[in-house]
Amino acid sequence: GPLQFGPPLSTSPPTLSPVLTSVPTLTPTKLQTRVPTNFPTRSPTLAPTTSPTESHSHAPSSSPTLEPTKTPSSVPTKTPTLSPTHSPTKEQPLECSGELVPVKFILITDNFPEDISWNITRQDSDIVVMEYSGYLQEETEKEFKYEQCVEDVSYEFELVDAWKDGLCCKYLDQGMGSTSLYYNGDPVFQNISSFTHGIGPLQFGPPLSTSPPTLSPVLTSVPTLTPTKLQTRVPTNFPTRSPTLAPTTSPTESHSHAPSSSPTLEPTKTPSSVPTKTPTLSPTHSPTKEQPLECSGELVPVKFILITDNFPEDISWNITRQDSDIVVMEYSGYLQEETEKEFKYEQCVEDVSY
Repeated sequence: GPLQFGPPLSTSPPTLSPVLTSVPTLTPTKLQTRVPTNFPTRSPTLAPTTSPTESHSHAPSSSPTLEPTKTPSSVPTKTPTLSPTHSPTKEQPLECSGELVPVKFILITDNFPEDISWNITRQDSDIVVMEYSGYLQEETEKEFKYEQCVEDVSYEFELVDAWKDGLCCKYLDQGMGSTSLYYNGDPVFQNISSFTHGIGPLQFGPPLSTSPPTLSPVLTSVPTLTPTKLQTRVPTNFPTRSPTLAPTTSPTESHSHAPSSSPTLEPTKTPSSVPTKTPTLSPTHSPTKEQPLECSGELVPVKFILITDNFPEDISWNITRQDSDIVVMEYSGYLQEETEKEFKYEQCVEDVSY
């Protein structure tokens, strides 16, 4: 340049027809030009010049240079590749000393990084060995790498997405994020981007070791009077009774806990007040039509049925609205004696996603 663009400047109206004189005029013309000249005028020559002027032209060259620049561009391209690699790449692991092994987690954020939090926990002790939350809103489409040397035991990975929309491709303005996890150089998963609530809990590493088998039992003629030195790892459902000094020769008066081999032929005349504990062995061929709870207005019924096993105290549950994370139904704290018992829960709720 200077290179002109946009609509051209308006030119001044044409001057009067020139009058040829034998010598140049000593005084300037009465009509001045509307646009100033680029350079001040020199004293007029006595005769016109016969050779071109020495000053260079202001117009740019008509075509760009043919040779490329010798140095690469300093800014990478903004658009990533649309398709992933066909096979997972082998990550170069972090070098760890002794019996420690490396674990690496890679997160590429989408346009909403503040929704993401994650952690890695030891399964044998629930100790968190790696975790992070609190990504900033401006850290969009940015790669984060986390590496650490850990013991070679079993771990759980969990990622939570507060907005429940994953890291890619659900909206035009979502961006393109992904996650990858490596254990001892081998991929646990790679380039995961589509999920709802999050990822996991996902187990990786060697599985939890089980307890060694107990010694083979030894048959004796009479029961032992003192308990064994090795206690059982799982508590029994009921306390043990005091052992008898010798085995009984006649059947015990108390009934057996095992059900009879066939049901009674005649039904009872009155319905039983307590439901039977043993469910039917085979399901019905077609599901029965449940009579729904009657709800008013635009509310709809939701029903949850739980039949416990012999360990009801292990169970808890909840139903949550997806648009607001409001818990509409939940329960925990089943008692140990509430075994093989049916619980029904019904409620009228708004017709939204749960």
